[in-house]
Amino acid sequence: MLKHNIILYITGYKVSELPRERWVGGRYAYQIPAYYHALKLMVERANAKVTVEELLEATW
Repeated sequence: MLKHNIILYITGYKVSELPRERWVGGRYAYQIPAYYHALKLMVERANAKVTVEELLEATW
C-alpha cells in the first residue's frame, strides 16, 4: 500500500498536528479516508469487489 500511495508512513517529525481519526494511526495514515472505508468494507464482506454505491451506502 505504501508503494501505491494508499497509506503514508508517519515520521517522527511532523509539520502540523495530525487529526485524531480512525484512518490516522501511530505509524501510518491512509492518504484519503475513502481508502480506509473501502478496505474496511472489503474485509467485512470478505470480497474485494466493492462498488462505489456499496461504499457510500455503508459510510452514510
